[in-house]
This record gives sequence, C-alpha cells and structure tokens, in this order.
Amino acid sequence: MNWCQLTLTSILPVLLLIYFNIKIYRGIKYSHIRSGNRAKHEAGLAIILLCIVFVFIICQIPRVILNTQEIVRMEDIIRCKEEFNPPAWFHCTASLNHLMLVFSASSNFWIYLLLSKRFRGKMKNLMLRLVCLPEIAEVKISSSGNDVSLQKTIQNQELEMVDLSAPNSA
Repeated sequence: MNWCQLTLTSILPVLLLIYFNIKIYRGIKYSHIRSGNRAKHEAGLAIILLCIVFVFIICQIPRVILNTQEIVRMEDIIRCKEEFNPPAWFHCTASLNHLMLVFSASSNFWIYLLLSKRFRGKMKNLMLRLVCLPEIAEVKISSSGNDVSLQKTIQNQELEMVDLSAPNSA
C-alpha cells in the first residue's frame, strides 16, 4: 500500500513534471529562432510554469520523506500495532508537510501575480471593480507615459475621465 502511495502520489508526478518541463524548455529554446512577441510571451509563460513546478517539487519533499520512512518502518508498525509511536522528527515533519502542501496550493496565485504583467493588470482591474468602485459596471485603465487615467462606464453610459496622476483626483 505505501509503495503504491509513494509511487502514485510522489515519484510518478515528479518524474512526469520533470519530463514535460524538459520538453517545454527544449521547445521554447528552439522557438527563440522565431523572434517577436509570441516567442517572448512563450518564454514568459515557461518561466511561470517552471516556477510553479519548482515550488511543487520542493513542497513535496517532506511528504516523500514521510512515505519513505513509513515504508522503511513498516515491519515495526505491523509488529507494534497500536503501541507504535513514530519518532519526534516524524511528527514535526508531518506538520511541516501540511504547511508545505498549503503553501504549494496557494503559491500559484502569487507566482502569476509576480511574474505576469497581464495577470497583474487583470487583477488590478478586478480589484478596482469589486472593492474600490463596486457600482461601476466596467473600468478601463489606460496609461501613457506618466499619466494614468480611469474611464468609468455605468450601464453603457460613458462618464467623465478621472486623472489618477493628478494630486486632487477622486
């Protein structure tokens, strides 16, 4: 049972991630022959993907250690049954494992937020719509140079442009 769990939930996913990421890296490496925005966009997406996979693999290490320890100690576990008490480091690693799994699950949002300009723009637009200006149906943000302006649209009626770079703007 533990060998199956270790293989299906740890070893196989990590090996597949490494394999497919190598294929993606090679594909992007050869796509740099093509120049332009598409190759640059693909390279940016590859960096995001590699970061997500790296975080996933790092966060799985405590689980692999725990599963391996269970396999190694299986004879003791079976022999002692209810009286078996794992070492203290096992309990600490189990707690670390839970923390790392939560971190892994929540880190993708932050990786996209840090590395994707497009994602940041969409999140800024969403936050403006939901938090700052809930009555607004659509918010358009435009920037040219140092000037940033916000165009508000309510029920398809265009309202005034608000200059966000001015000191007294609303």
